[in-house]
Amino acid sequence: MELIEHTIKLIEERNPSLNALIYLGFDDARKEAKKAEQLVMKKDVLGPLHGVPIGIKDLFDFKPGWITTFGGVRAF
Repeated sequence: MELIEHTIKLIEERNPSLNALIYLGFDDARKEAKKAEQLVMKKDVLGPLHGVPIGIKDLFDFKPGWITTFGGVRAF
């Protein structure tokens, strides 16, 4: 949870000037981080990169409801 909150804070600070990210799935990220935290507390084994925040290029539809531009200029 600490890592995702720190990452979200950095994105909120820097993205307005960089405009690097179009869709900010912070609610989804927090939900998944909470699940991972619970698994760790139960001593479940997670992969070495489990929970590492990533950015995904918006060239493909990854998840219903996520905004994609297919690499073009934002139309909204």
